[in-house]
Amino acid sequence: RQLQRAFGGLPTIREELGLAIVDYNTGDIRSKVAREINRKGNSTERDFEKILVSRFGEYFVHVEKLLSNQYIIQHSPELAKKIRVDFFVYAQSYNFCVDVLFPKDLDMWIRCVNIKLPKYALVNLDVYIVNFNEGSNITHEAIKSYKAHKQIPISNHFKLMNASEFITQLNLIKPLSVTVK
Repeated sequence: RQLQRAFGGLPTIREELGLAIVDYNTGDIRSKVAREINRKGNSTERDFEKILVSRFGEYFVHVEKLLSNQYIIQHSPELAKKIRVDFFVYAQSYNFCVDVLFPKDLDMWIRCVNIKLPKYALVNLDVYIVNFNEGSNITHEAIKSYKAHKQIPISNHFKLMNASEFITQLNLIKPLSVTVK
């Protein structure tokens, strides 16, 4: 804010310094970043889909599922149109949702989670928000610290964890089976 008030913002400062790129939020630079983020996100989701399908079966793993009102605590036609999860899984006596993230670092993970929490607040199922960038500084301890220091406590139906923890958790969930007659 101070840079904005004093100098007119970062693009103005970069321009005065004679830098070739003055605005990283528009143009080719932003497009390149957006394409890379989308590529990583799609790749991560497809890899994760394979993990879920191998555990629960193709019939029981739904991709990009729009949640129906039966899974929403408070009925709202506008809200029902907006709550879409990366994955919805049917298991024995337990249905759950998964949202997959691949943030670059802990700060970005916190931003992403802070966006996801209100989105899924009215969902009456467990929602696993899973970090797939385990090469970053998003450790189990960092996630625990985030939850412990959150001013508004996080509902118990939110399960925040790294991919390796989630895969261990999957082994505790009993899949449904299909019998063909």
